[in-house]
Amino acid sequence: MNTQTFRKIKSLIYSFLIGTFLVIVFLNWFSPAVYHQRIGKWARKLGFYDYAIKHYSYSLHQRHNASAFNSRGVTYYHINEFERALIDYNRAIEIDPQFALAIKNRALALLAMNKGEQAKKDYDLACKYGRCENFEIKCGLLKERCEKIECISFETAVDVGLCSSK
Repeated sequence: MNTQTFRKIKSLIYSFLIGTFLVIVFLNWFSPAVYHQRIGKWARKLGFYDYAIKHYSYSLHQRHNASAFNSRGVTYYHINEFERALIDYNRAIEIDPQFALAIKNRALALLAMNKGEQAKKDYDLACKYGRCENFEIKCGLLKERCEKIECISFETAVDVGLCSSK
């Protein structure tokens, strides 16, 4: 690689980093709720769940919105705190009754809590609002999880017809 190419790449990287920094500063200054929600999302994706919950909570102190409640619920779901996840999904759905993603996530939390009939109703409602993705993928993940830890939610999903026994 010649020196000129290296300088161009270095310049592009610096521009990206400065642009990202300015966006973060701008969001923090003008919209702290959005800033904290984005930080929470990045933290959750990296597996820093406590940190993500903290930032989603900061975001919700600034402004209650369905997306932040849903995202914090997803984080609680990842750390097996299904009751807290359910509370956040319910709050998201109270704010936006047609928030299909929160309804689908609530179905998953209910299923994890072995409340299959309620989960089936939520899944059907999520389908009605356009979030009718292939649930068999979730079933595969659920079956894999139940093989690792002791749970019966996969059997519940099969019983109510959300998953096949394969």
